[in-house]
Formats: sequence, C-alpha cells, structure tokens
Amino acid sequence: MSCGGPHEVPCAEIVGAVFAYIDDEPTALERSLIQHHFEECPPCQSEAQLSALVKALVARACCEEPAPAQVRARITTQITQIQVEISRVQKDSQ
Repeated sequence: MSCGGPHEVPCAEIVGAVFAYIDDEPTALERSLIQHHFEECPPCQSEAQLSALVKALVARACCEEPAPAQVRARITTQITQIQVEISRVQKDSQ
C-alpha cells in the first residue's frame, strides 16, 4: 500500500500502525500524523478502511469471547507481513 510519493511518515510505518490506529491506541500526535498521511495517500487510507471493515466483520462473526492475546498477536503479525509483501510487490512493479 503506497502511492509512491514522499510523506512525512513513510507508508511502511503506516502499515505497522494501522491496527493500533483502528483500535484507537496511538497518542494524539501519532494519530494526527497518521491522519495527515491518509490525507496525502489514498491507498493507505483505503487499506486502513479495509482493515477496519475486516476487523469488524471478524468481530461480528466470532463468538463474544475474545481470542487469546497470543492468537491475536500472531494474526496481526501475519497480516502485517502480508501487507508489507504486497507493498513491496507493488513498488517493484512500478
């Protein structure tokens, strides 16, 4: 996920912060930087919106008991790795 343009916060860093952003975990400054990045980079904003939608759908489809922390961490890591790999492929194809 990258538009290929220069940003104050690189797209790769945004990829790593998307889930914290969705969960409303970043500090006010971090949140402001991420929102500014989204204004400059529609691909990152779209990816964040898609991630939020997937998270909401999974939450709705799952039982009310939350997944164990280890499972959540592993899934988050795998999704992040996939997003980084997709970004690399997109960058290489440009």
